[in-house]
Amino acid sequence: MEPVNPFNLTKATEFNDRQIVDYWVDNPDGGFAPLVKPTSLMPMLILGGKGSGKTHLMRFFSFEAKLEVNPDDVQSAIVHDGYIGTYFRCRGLNAFRFSGKGQSDDLWQAVFAYYMDLWLCQLLLENLQKLLVNSNTTFSEREFLDALAPLLSRDSIRVDSLAEAIDRVDSLRRALDIHVNNSAITKDLSKVDILTNPGDLLFQVPQFFCRACPELQDIAFVYLIDELENLTKLQQRYINTLVREREAPCTFKIGARLYGIKTYETLSAGEENKEGSEFEILFIDNHWREHQQEYHSFCVNLVRKRLSEAGYGNTADELFPHLGNLPSCFAELGDEVAYFDDRLRQKYSDRERPYWRKFRACMYGYDDIDSVISILSFSGSPYIDRALMFCFYKKYRGGENPVEVASWLCEDCQKYLASKDRDTYFFSQIDKFGKDILAQLLVDCSEPQVYYGFSQFVKISDGLPRNLLIVLKNIFRWAVFYGETPFSDTPISIDAQSQGMQDSSEWFYNDARIAGPEGNDIRSAIRRISTLLKEIRFSDKPSECSCVSFNGSMDEARSDTRDIIELAEKWSMIVRFGERKDKNSKTMLWKYRLSPMLSAMWDLPIYNRGSLTLGGDELDAVFCPGYHRQFTDFINRRISRMRFSYSGSPVYEFVDELGIFGESKNG
Repeated sequence: MEPVNPFNLTKATEFNDRQIVDYWVDNPDGGFAPLVKPTSLMPMLILGGKGSGKTHLMRFFSFEAKLEVNPDDVQSAIVHDGYIGTYFRCRGLNAFRFSGKGQSDDLWQAVFAYYMDLWLCQLLLENLQKLLVNSNTTFSEREFLDALAPLLSRDSIRVDSLAEAIDRVDSLRRALDIHVNNSAITKDLSKVDILTNPGDLLFQVPQFFCRACPELQDIAFVYLIDELENLTKLQQRYINTLVREREAPCTFKIGARLYGIKTYETLSAGEENKEGSEFEILFIDNHWREHQQEYHSFCVNLVRKRLSEAGYGNTADELFPHLGNLPSCFAELGDEVAYFDDRLRQKYSDRERPYWRKFRACMYGYDDIDSVISILSFSGSPYIDRALMFCFYKKYRGGENPVEVASWLCEDCQKYLASKDRDTYFFSQIDKFGKDILAQLLVDCSEPQVYYGFSQFVKISDGLPRNLLIVLKNIFRWAVFYGETPFSDTPISIDAQSQGMQDSSEWFYNDARIAGPEGNDIRSAIRRISTLLKEIRFSDKPSECSCVSFNGSMDEARSDTRDIIELAEKWSMIVRFGERKDKNSKTMLWKYRLSPMLSAMWDLPIYNRGSLTLGGDELDAVFCPGYHRQFTDFINRRISRMRFSYSGSPVYEFVDELGIFGESKNG
């Protein structure tokens, strides 16, 4: 029987309240509460890339999760923590109903505001009802209901119980649902009866409750509004207005993806909310990227929790063998060079190694190529061979005797091998380009690039925990396919790890299938920059080592280029990680790196060393929509300088085999 994959569940939206608690992992450095500040009345935007964990975070701070943790005495927990959280998820299927259909924006604005108030009020009342079931408070229900009644009917009809109040709000919301849903047919919303001013239900109900329940009068009422990106700009203006006009004891924690904030405008005379004045921001993935050790510890706890929940043990001390040291569950290559040297020696024991065929093509026109190859291949090591070939490409200037250049390199290499002399030319090249040389060797010999090791997968996830879960999900699946027993006495193989990483990289790229023409433009731009970085890495004379980043002046680029770069950043395809001044022009250059999750798709490294500097025109060529010819001309110029030819006329011609100017037929 195939084992259950502990990493199958990756989305918090698919969890029930019990799973939210069971799969919860807190911040190892003091918990998440100091970051979210649930008792602070200052509203907060909780922003993060897709898979950053914001939904799990917000749901854990909700009343439903608190009730799961403290079913017998949730009142004490709320008093202790100082807040009650009401979670609400903005769903696109609801949001799209409140627009068009022959009605004005002003009318829809009023209807949407009332609908939001009713729904949030109903959720809050349901939470309060559950809170009071087993509480020992001196709650004055009559006082609360008498204060609430005027908000639920024009005639202040008496409400005799909290359950009846909930039913009344539910009936009002359902009646409004009918009007809204039928408006596409009737083209009429004149029968909608709005009983309250915007915000009254959200702000006054908590105030009524605090007066009727002295034991809970000091708690904060937190509205946790998630997935704000599903609301239109017009609808977000109302949420922004609630934030601006908030009344104690209420506050808002609003979750959205990085691209999700469409406006900061309010309905308050056109005013805009300002960070630091009306709200503060928590960027979850940026927090993790700035606290790498903390994030690593979090990921260890996350994986151990998943394994424990899957039956690999009930406590940390009872976990299956080796799980106390997660890295030991993943096979690693202690010496990559030695490993691939042995593998390739066996693979090509009876035939010429393919990189020499490539070398012969580059040296076309030179009569004594066999002598050069004989000199450069003195060691018998495929890696040393390839490194010396790399050095030859960079050292040879034309007009020299190739045999003499090869002989000098051979002596220089032997000097290094004998004494590890760091002053040698050979060392200077492998110290800087060693990882790229190995990558080139693997490509020449039709061997896949390898990605392995738990710490590397944490790095690859790049502050987005779901990325790590997806990687481990695919690795687990491949390990089982290869007949392995993951997280047992035997580490998961290199092949299973690399295959899982390849699948995860493709998933990440395809999962960011952004709708509309902008989506195609972003994906095309990512293909272009990734192709450029790959062509540099596998060129004969690369200008940069282990390069997965670029920098450039946004002021020198077109506005549509800047827009695409900004959108790619908001979709976590690239990450901005700093800035620097250009030495010559003194202009400010923004620094970006490709998401490590994309590296495996283009055989790129995980860790960045070099950085590619792009001028304004070059940024346009790579990122500007429609700049097909400009990109072709640019990459031909840039890569041609990095190609070697004995004749002195290196030829490089870019061919768009992968459809980087748009979506390929296979997506």
